[in-house]
Amino acid sequence: MVIKETTDLLESLYGDTLKRITIGRIVVGVHCTGVKLSNGCGWTSYTPATDLYSSRCSILNKGRNRGALKGATVHDILMSPPVSPLTTVVRIVIMNALSAFFMSEKKCATAGLCG
Repeated sequence: MVIKETTDLLESLYGDTLKRITIGRIVVGVHCTGVKLSNGCGWTSYTPATDLYSSRCSILNKGRNRGALKGATVHDILMSPPVSPLTTVVRIVIMNALSAFFMSEKKCATAGLCG
């Protein structure tokens, strides 16, 4: 529920721009996942080790799909249904990176998010 609400909020704040922001780099580690987006924003998120091993990194680095997320639009990833716990982690780290733009008080006030 929180993920859906956050995705909807980011979609309303970014508008069509969300369809032009792509993943420049993504790194999945044993305890941390990091992303750098084409708009210059980046962030990290905790990666539960059990999620990493249970999904076997299938969405990130397996056979012909190697590097499949690089260059993907964040809109497509956020709107796709999660297929594994690891895809949820990827969505969260992307939401964190997109939210970073609005973390300054000036940007937050401009967007009408601050009191």
